[in-house]
Amino acid sequence: MTFGPGRSATGLSCTATSCTVTAPAGTSMSKVPVQAVNAAGTSPATGTTVYTYGR
Repeated sequence: MTFGPGRSATGLSCTATSCTVTAPAGTSMSKVPVQAVNAAGTSPATGTTVYTYGR
């Protein structure tokens, strides 16, 4: 999982239907695309795959 360009998540834990990760540090209230990365490639960044950092 990446949060913005080249910013990898940590603590990745996945089941057959979902994944839980820890987002890397980011700027308060900024929005970044979240993408899954695996051997098949990288998922597309869409308007529904955005993470907003809290305050």
